[in-house]
Amino acid sequence: MTHSTRSTGVFLLGLVLGATLVSVFRLLEPDDSSVSVWAEERPRDLDPIWVERVGLLEGKLPGQSHAMMDVAYHFANLWFAAQAENWPLADFYLRETLSHLKWAVRIIPIRKDPEGNDVDLGGILESIETTHFVWMSDAIAKKEKVRFDEVYRLTVEACHACHKASGKPYLRPQMPEAPPEKMIRFSPDAEWPK
Repeated sequence: MTHSTRSTGVFLLGLVLGATLVSVFRLLEPDDSSVSVWAEERPRDLDPIWVERVGLLEGKLPGQSHAMMDVAYHFANLWFAAQAENWPLADFYLRETLSHLKWAVRIIPIRKDPEGNDVDLGGILESIETTHFVWMSDAIAKKEKVRFDEVYRLTVEACHACHKASGKPYLRPQMPEAPPEKMIRFSPDAEWPK
């Protein structure tokens, strides 16, 4: 088998697996349970074995809390990259934070507040994305550390506001005290150790 044939095979396998995962993520129910909306409202003519297999896959997929752990990881590293004025690294962590927030919202787009009302997490994320994330991106592009620090703190407050709206006021984010990543050098002029 040639390298080109193997590369094409790996690419096609990745494409199929990616499409399958996207399809399964779209089937997840927007609450804390593992039961999907489609399982309750599915057409009666679906193959029960297929339904069972998809249900098993759903039970193995990461939940929203897993995605939010990734958000916390990238968002904390973003702070330390900006403190070191490593602007390309800060930009990377900002994009990773947003990407993982979008993943978390895909997992559970609507939550219930304590009174049982719908909380549109996608709408909240869109609001934060078009304000706080734009402001942080602008501060990073202009290498404005003081402005970045201000906006980052505002974003931490916005995160807590989302948690409160979702009925989870006990999830109180704070300013990071130490970087969660120990292998990355935050200094913009870091060299490989000799």
